[in-house]
Amino acid sequence: MYSVTISVYKWEKVTEIITDFEPLIKHYARRCGGEKMSTELWTLLWDMVAHDKAVSRRYVAVALRKKFIQYAKLLQRRERALQPTEWWWENSPQWEDFDGDIFAEQLLEKLTYKQR
Repeated sequence: MYSVTISVYKWEKVTEIITDFEPLIKHYARRCGGEKMSTELWTLLWDMVAHDKAVSRRYVAVALRKKFIQYAKLLQRRERALQPTEWWWENSPQWEDFDGDIFAEQLLEKLTYKQR
């Protein structure tokens, strides 16, 4: 049998954890979300440490990256949802040549006489 040693981050190694992951978390926070992103990533990190899931530096770094991507997408969706409806109509390339009358006529043509 092979002996595999897994380096697990424990609460006793708080300074090592901070030293290892603070630059990465700051990098992600600067890219998107700022303080909110930083809080999300630190929360994930400490949760992993508390539940003995922080088994290696690479494993934790990948988990932080996945959380960053997930949270960045959430922030983008929230930002889009807050845009006024007029903004969508004015800035969406698919609606540049939109004519409501022609669109309605095209839909009506697809219906049968009874459905109209």
